[in-house]
Amino acid sequence: MAVFSRIISTIALGSLIASVAGSPSGSSSGALKARHAEHARRDKSNNLATRGRHARRSDAKSSHCAAKRTTAVATSTGSAEADQSVPTTTSKAVVVTTTTSATQPATSTTSSGGGGSCGSTKAGLTWTDNSLNTQGQFTKSCWCYNWGSGYCSTESGIENVPMLWGNDGNRVSEWKAATAGKYFDHCLAFNEPDIGGQSNMSPQDAASAYQTNFVPANCGKRGTPATATGVKWLQEWMTACGNDCPWDFIPFHIYTVSSANAISVIKSFQAAWPDAELWITEIGCMDYSGNNEYCTDDMANSMMQDVKAYINSQPKITHWAWYQTATTTNIDISNSLMNPDGTPSDFYYSWVS
Repeated sequence: MAVFSRIISTIALGSLIASVAGSPSGSSSGALKARHAEHARRDKSNNLATRGRHARRSDAKSSHCAAKRTTAVATSTGSAEADQSVPTTTSKAVVVTTTTSATQPATSTTSSGGGGSCGSTKAGLTWTDNSLNTQGQFTKSCWCYNWGSGYCSTESGIENVPMLWGNDGNRVSEWKAATAGKYFDHCLAFNEPDIGGQSNMSPQDAASAYQTNFVPANCGKRGTPATATGVKWLQEWMTACGNDCPWDFIPFHIYTVSSANAISVIKSFQAAWPDAELWITEIGCMDYSGNNEYCTDDMANSMMQDVKAYINSQPKITHWAWYQTATTTNIDISNSLMNPDGTPSDFYYSWVS
């Protein structure tokens, strides 16, 4: 009888596993595992060194400063249509969990430090590992951020841009401590609030948090929350804000294996906000929408060159950052700007050329 019971239990368990594998959520399990693996790797890396989510400024203020914008709800009749035509790009969903400050370069308490300015490359770094000695090697880039409020790089000439990643208590406290008494040329707010695994906020909650916790920081130019699924969430955020969320530029993220799709996403933001300064704060040649597809070397380089040509032809797109700059990642090496030893990769030099 005991043997018979075990057989019945085994059959039931096999049926349950088959049922789960056939459910709609099963189609995205590979992507979720990849995201969780990278999350765990990032946590380990964060604990190895005082890497800190660090940020600051540069002299880009002189070349990018313009009259500040106040929130205005997009009225373009093509906005909704543009959003529907954009392939949904579910981001890599990397959750930054530590924001311990790294060693900061000596600066005035009234200035965010940094140096240099974004020239024709517009190239920024999504920095993930401050334990590496990379001084002087990534200076063809002009700005960086690491999803936190600390320094992302001590490289001379690179603007450190701080981010208030989300609205939980620890991040808000770290943000306020990091920005108190300092000035920053640019500041970023709320990483992928339209994604459940990221800052995950409703447009209404994000509008309130932006006004309360983000706006008081002394920033020359403020970014809106950075979305990963197109313009719809951001349009709803602007409606919720009314005129109470001052912003100066719009960051957003793109993940696809198609140059045409990537440029389509960019054009949807241009259609919705034709006068806005745009930042692409994450772009990668990979598909996280459920297919979990990674690019070959040739695919990644082709997409990068196509998108770079388009971006460089658009003066209102002032900053963009390829995902990512790291030595430990679940992303195919063809998408990395850094070699395993921490030096710039050939892909990096092709990107900033």
